[in-house]
Amino acid sequence: PSRPAVPPSASRAKYSAIIIAFTISVVAILVGLYFYKTTEADNEMQAYQNARNSAEPAVWESYLAQYGEAPAHHRDSIQLLLDQYKKTDVEWLDAVANGSKGALERYMRLYPQSIHITEAKLLVDSIDWAQAKTVATVQSLEAYLSRYPEGAHIDEAKDMLERVKSQGAAEEQQKAIDACTRF
Repeated sequence: PSRPAVPPSASRAKYSAIIIAFTISVVAILVGLYFYKTTEADNEMQAYQNARNSAEPAVWESYLAQYGEAPAHHRDSIQLLLDQYKKTDVEWLDAVANGSKGALERYMRLYPQSIHITEAKLLVDSIDWAQAKTVATVQSLEAYLSRYPEGAHIDEAKDMLERVKSQGAAEEQQKAIDACTRF
């Protein structure tokens, strides 16, 4: 059996339709890839800016894990933040383990933007308070109050200063009475 002959114009129309459909499909795929890549780049840039503005090591680690294909300078700057934090954290642990006022003050000088700075200041405040309380003189207590006008031990220092002053006044009064009674 023989097939009926397809007119050449119908065959051309069929191939033209296939070529047009294929071209539209390729263009659609390319446009989709463009928008995907653009969105991906925008997301990476936003995540990078969030990580740069964060003070949380977990955010930095998350960025590095999620955006392994990010531009090298982005990955490097976030890795540098993480490395600096780790170094700072080790030095913080050393300063706390040392427990001295000097070690804590050194840490505060070296890392004024550290997340541990408030804790370091409180520890130095407590060390100074312990010393002032041990000495318990008007001078030591006034020195503490002057250095830490909003210190953690301000109320205790004021109370102790009043007691020391009262005790000193009572002793002075007793000395005066004793001096008068000797004559």
